[in-house]
Amino acid sequence: AWTWEHMALTRARVICGDAALTQRIQSCIAGVLTSERDAARVARDVRDMRERVYREKGSTDIWNLKAVRGGLTDVEFIVQYLLLVHAHDRPEILSGNTLAALRALQANAILPAGASETLIEAAALYGRILQVLRVSTDGAFDPLAAPRGLSAMLAAIADEPSFGRLAPRLEKLQGEVDLLLRELVPEPVFRD
Repeated sequence: AWTWEHMALTRARVICGDAALTQRIQSCIAGVLTSERDAARVARDVRDMRERVYREKGSTDIWNLKAVRGGLTDVEFIVQYLLLVHAHDRPEILSGNTLAALRALQANAILPAGASETLIEAAALYGRILQVLRVSTDGAFDPLAAPRGLSAMLAAIADEPSFGRLAPRLEKLQGEVDLLLRELVPEPVFRD
């Protein structure tokens, strides 16, 4: 299977079925995810997939939290890369939930403290904002046209004293996540 299929499998979870079937499916998923992999190849494939996704659906709008560089997709790609590369040694890191996986990667010293804190903050903040925007807007979010109540709610869920402080925080966080993607999912080195 291709790396992107395994990336998607890191998010898989059984949601119904009898106990025997559930166990067989979970064992199959774990077997695939705990296979040893070539880290350089996985890194190359993840970076390639990220660039493809960005070319097709990317955005420079900081409020497009999934598609912007340093957004939720980048957080998820970092997590998926680390799970695929390290799960053969540490299967306990596997989780279909991004935040739980980040905490497991931190607890198992796969992610350095600063990186894990940034990624956990980003995943949690992006998730909270996306939940509010999905139920309160139709289409792209325009901060200049946002009702005061929505702006106040977004500031509150981000623990910011004002809505005006949220955009700079998002820009900073997105820049940090983008850098972490470059650091944690290394560029392939080609030998002559």
